[in-house]
Amino acid sequence: MPQSKTVHVIPHDGGWVVKREGVVGTVHPTKREAVERARTVLKRSASGQIVIHKPDGRVAEYFTYGMPRVQVSPKRGSLGTSNIEKAVNKLLLERLGGNQHRQHD
Repeated sequence: MPQSKTVHVIPHDGGWVVKREGVVGTVHPTKREAVERARTVLKRSASGQIVIHKPDGRVAEYFTYGMPRVQVSPKRGSLGTSNIEKAVNKLLLERLGGNQHRQHD
């Protein structure tokens, strides 16, 4: 059974490169053609993922095939992360001695 693969679709010099580990990438004029090529590559594999990158290298989107989807971290604010950050920072300051008004149990 073939191993799962990660195929990257990367913007490059006005076109799009489809690249996987250990293989020289192929260049395509459009993002759509590059994604179709990436799907074709993965069809030969039992499982894998396509990772589409932005021009700055960050991940724009990804698709998985035949394997569990990677959990995406929650968006900032969706779980009250600013309140959590404040509480953690306060606790750190207290434990590091930055707050002279510590309570002792």
